[in-house]
Amino acid sequence: MRTLLWIAMVVALAAPPAWSGEPPAKGDNGGRRPGGRQRGGNQGGPGGAMRGAMAGRMLGQMGGMLGAQQAATEIFDAATKTLELTDEAKAGVDLLSAQYADELEAAMTELRMKMNKDYVAKILALVPDDQKPKYEAVAKALAARDEALAAARKELKAVLATVKKNQGADKAPAADNRRPRFGPPGGATDTKVEILRTHFVLTEAQQEGLDTAQRNGFGGMRDRMQGLFAGLRGAGGPPDPNAFRQIGEAMRKVRNEIDDEVAKVAAALLSEEQKKDYTTACAAIDASRKKEKEAEEACRKAIVEAVGEAKANALLGAPAGQAAAPVPATAF
Repeated sequence: MRTLLWIAMVVALAAPPAWSGEPPAKGDNGGRRPGGRQRGGNQGGPGGAMRGAMAGRMLGQMGGMLGAQQAATEIFDAATKTLELTDEAKAGVDLLSAQYADELEAAMTELRMKMNKDYVAKILALVPDDQKPKYEAVAKALAARDEALAAARKELKAVLATVKKNQGADKAPAADNRRPRFGPPGGATDTKVEILRTHFVLTEAQQEGLDTAQRNGFGGMRDRMQGLFAGLRGAGGPPDPNAFRQIGEAMRKVRNEIDDEVAKVAAALLSEEQKKDYTTACAAIDASRKKEKEAEEACRKAIVEAVGEAKANALLGAPAGQAAAPVPATAF
């Protein structure tokens, strides 16, 4: 989780303009490799705000994660960038690439949950007998949350796959000029704006209209995100994990708010047939977000009941607007 929040900070402070829907400067490929797939992005630090060994470790972690994703996409790039393919074949490669990403995500989630279960048993062997019930309750709450999040994600993907098929986007090659997703390089986000580019076949006029709506909607995104980190940059010293958790929640909230705003404008660009499927897709995204929120809230409630609010906050981070009291890391 801490690594993901570090990545979120870099996204907010060092994202190239194209991530927020802004047109890249002439000669700037917006952090993308030719053909639309992203690689690397801004190689500098977040506005120069972080220096030294801490930044090096963070960027090293990111490099490892992004490097693995980059290597995974090369088998598809090898087909699209080195061969002369028909449009049908290109569409097939794009479809396989999407399937690969989905299957990899599902496999990693399944492996992580299995390993969590295995290591909970190993940790329990080290925990004093009188503390075991508390740890078991906390571990159970975390596992239930992860299972609920995975189920919500799976349900959403199933609905979106049907929409994509209905719209014929599963048989259309990805547009070479499609803007990168809002998020880190290689990130998989199912936002209401993104699915218009990935699950619908848009006309040139619709694409231009969507570009304009996205630029208008995301124009102040970086300013809003940078404001979240103003206090951290001026505080000095080691970063507070709880502060990063709260910032992560705030960033998701801002992203979803802007996504909803742009989606309302973008919907007016669609045909009646497209609007029908887009309404279905947006409802599925809203439902998934609601299930994710409920899973997080249920997890927190169960952990509070097991070990108390202070220790739950130390583990999960305090709710927005509430500071977490310091708790020894090994205390239960």
